[in-house]
Amino acid sequence: MRRTLVVADVHLTRQTPRPVVADLARLFTEHPGARVYVAGDLFDRSAEAAPTPSVEEVLGAHPSLAPALGEHLERGGELRLAAGNHDADVGREGFGDTLARALRLGPEARARLSTTPWFFRDGGLHLEHGHVFDPDNAPGHPLVHGAPSLGVRFVHDFIAPTGAYAYLNRNDKLPLDLFTEAFTRYGARGPHVVATFFRASFAALANAGPFYDLDAERASGDALLDAFALGADVSADALRGLLSAQEAPTLARLGDTFARLYLDRVTFTMALLGSLGLAATGRRRAALALAAVGMGCMLSSWAAGHNRYAGRVVTRLAAGARLVAGATGASLVVLGHAHSPEITERYANPGTFSFSPGESRTFLELHSAGDRVTATLRALRKSATS
Repeated sequence: MRRTLVVADVHLTRQTPRPVVADLARLFTEHPGARVYVAGDLFDRSAEAAPTPSVEEVLGAHPSLAPALGEHLERGGELRLAAGNHDADVGREGFGDTLARALRLGPEARARLSTTPWFFRDGGLHLEHGHVFDPDNAPGHPLVHGAPSLGVRFVHDFIAPTGAYAYLNRNDKLPLDLFTEAFTRYGARGPHVVATFFRASFAALANAGPFYDLDAERASGDALLDAFALGADVSADALRGLLSAQEAPTLARLGDTFARLYLDRVTFTMALLGSLGLAATGRRRAALALAAVGMGCMLSSWAAGHNRYAGRVVTRLAAGARLVAGATGASLVVLGHAHSPEITERYANPGTFSFSPGESRTFLELHSAGDRVTATLRALRKSATS
């Protein structure tokens, strides 16, 4: 295996801070000739305000990046992009050609640029984004560019229209925390941010449960599975086993979508406020009854967990990596998506390149001995202007 690096979750948009882009370009220039994997979400197509810009326009907003990528490929380096939940377009047929044109690649360099809608295999290495193990962001089928997931919908319908990009890395926070932050961070725009959140919530519900055709997406994806498995050198039966073991997307169930948005607690809070209104008009029995229902339901909800979803993505991806390793015989499963770096015996995650805390940006360096692949977590010191 040539020198191999992995980055993930750059979430590149026209608004990405310049230091992030400068550091990504520097990663390529400092590792000439390396094979560089991006484990999903190099771009964040859902975070762009409508109309969605072309890849050329996104790269054009960051003049240092395209030359760095192009030079890397022209000088013998490789670039392999796995599609993520926020850049599913990467997996579409023809995306590689689109990106190659944007980078002005010659034929030989174009051959060193590859993309996949799901995963890459290289000996004992299995690499994908990992969102298939997160119901909030999982597609109906990883080989189908179908209806957007709940997470993608919220970025597109809530974050992009409001410009509330501070929420991009805060997907497991409680709505109350986010509402409070809407006013402390965005001031007079706070009511607009909160109102847009509720519009996005109801739009998600309108596309959930019976309005989400999961069976059709799975049937379309299954029709492509044999051909993909042959090219990936993994048995189709193993892939079917992986898919059957995964949870259905949150949007496939109306009740799960309602709960994931914490709309149950919003409803219970409204009931408590309504009881105060009834009490103020002298309807004490009705007020007490409504208050009892609201408080009882709220306590039941809190008993199930104050923050019901915090940390779940990290644990689900680790479990998903174990599932992949067991089903396909991979010695190392590399995932992104969790935004949290982690290395165990057969699982590695580089964390998020853009949102890395501290003074460095994390990435992986892979090593191989036969079919055994291992990973080392590396750090790129952030630019002084980060």
